[in-house]
Amino acid sequence: MVNCLLINGPRIINSKSTRRLPCSYYIQMKRIPSKFIIMFSSKFNFLWLVGVLYLFWCAGCSNINISCAVTDKEALLKLKDGFVDGGDRLSTWKSEADCCEWSGVLCSNLTGHVIKLDLVHYGDSEELRGNIDSSLCDLQHLTYLNLDFNNFEGSKIPECIGSLGQLRELSASGASIGGTIPRGLQNLSSLEYLDLRSTGLIAKDLEWISHLSSLRSLNLSGVNLSQAVDWQSSLSKAPHLSEINLDDCALISHHVNPASFVYTNSSTSLKVLSLAGNNLDSSILPWLSNVSNVLTELHLQDNALEHIFPNALNINSLQGFQIN
Repeated sequence: MVNCLLINGPRIINSKSTRRLPCSYYIQMKRIPSKFIIMFSSKFNFLWLVGVLYLFWCAGCSNINISCAVTDKEALLKLKDGFVDGGDRLSTWKSEADCCEWSGVLCSNLTGHVIKLDLVHYGDSEELRGNIDSSLCDLQHLTYLNLDFNNFEGSKIPECIGSLGQLRELSASGASIGGTIPRGLQNLSSLEYLDLRSTGLIAKDLEWISHLSSLRSLNLSGVNLSQAVDWQSSLSKAPHLSEINLDDCALISHHVNPASFVYTNSSTSLKVLSLAGNNLDSSILPWLSNVSNVLTELHLQDNALEHIFPNALNINSLQGFQIN
């Protein structure tokens, strides 16, 4: 076998001697394009560098201290000024402190913007009172807002609430909010959960609900809907609405558009429907007939419907059917 006597040829070293590899082996190695070797090496080095940087970044993630965004801090301080905080619940809300450390406030670890505001009233502490300042609408990165069980003494929801485009959950249950439901809510395309029950609110229509393309759960129990015309049609146009609670809303059966009898919602979206404690009579049956085949729960107690069930609707598959 002929050996290559190239100076830079590959060698095999053992304990006895150093010998050249056969020419055929070296020639085969030469067949691998040098560009491929360079490209493979470059990619490997790049990926290795990215991996090392990622490990260093992750190691320091827990130690990164992102301060509250200045605009959000100013908005929260203005919001606080509108409240009457007799129980000193917002004692941590001080201008010299990082607002990401304030009670009820959660910030993004990446941007420092406020993404969650939880001011729900619990237990024996005194509830918040006063007005809900429009500075709330400056929290443009807010995804969650809970004002439950406070006493805002008839204060209105700011009209600008519809500018919070990232809001997914809005709850002001039992918060003594007054006035009419702002139509700006229809701009909250990311909203999935809305609870305004027992607030003293008035809604002249529910058309705004048909614009909430992401809404899954709606609770307006206790909201005065006596002026709401064609409310069935509006509910039917919310594509992902799976749970509706309109108990004690002073709904009136004759406020009906015949077109609403054609249920336009997706065939499997609506599962729970509660209309207890209203003024509904048999004129609502065509609409109920269209929705009952997809429901798992239907609550109609305390209406003028007791004598027309169960034969009027196909309710055999309902688990939570109640009329009295």
